[in-house]
Amino acid sequence: MKVVGGLASVLLAKGIAQELATGHVDVAFERHPGGFPDGECYVRLLGSVMGEHVILVQTTYPDSMIVEFFLLADAIRDAGAQRITAVIPYYGYGRQDKRFLDGESVSAKTLAKHIAVDCDELLTMTFHNSDLLKTFPIPAREVSGISALGRYLKSAKVDFLLAPDDNAVRFVEEASALADTS
Repeated sequence: MKVVGGLASVLLAKGIAQELATGHVDVAFERHPGGFPDGECYVRLLGSVMGEHVILVQTTYPDSMIVEFFLLADAIRDAGAQRITAVIPYYGYGRQDKRFLDGESVSAKTLAKHIAVDCDELLTMTFHNSDLLKTFPIPAREVSGISALGRYLKSAKVDFLLAPDDNAVRFVEEASALADTS
């Protein structure tokens, strides 16, 4: 097993590799100068992934990170990886999970289809709408950080928690129960 991190997620990727006691593959990232003059992203794996199960860690926000994710996934697959698990800490475009008006793109689903081109499974942090996991053509699941947040809030002696919108209520309820703030 090897772990590869996109530019926005290098520290997290190295931490995951350390936790799993496995190798981390460095990546060369370039934007002009030295790269393409129009600002295109350049990525190059600096280690072998041949025959490996590779964990690709990369957020998909801002937009340039999506392109970088696809370039890395393609490079990893072309370099002979046996399996790719995408770990996406923040799934950009996850809020457009249904069509509200005719002609709209369902961007969450579109991104899911493109991730599945090279990746075999997906792990991501909590989605805006957990039903989105069902739209992936590959196995996909949420990894929650709420229990760690709840433990922190309990030690910080927080009196109450507030959800910014209806979709966040489930997170606040879970964290509140763990922090004993209910």
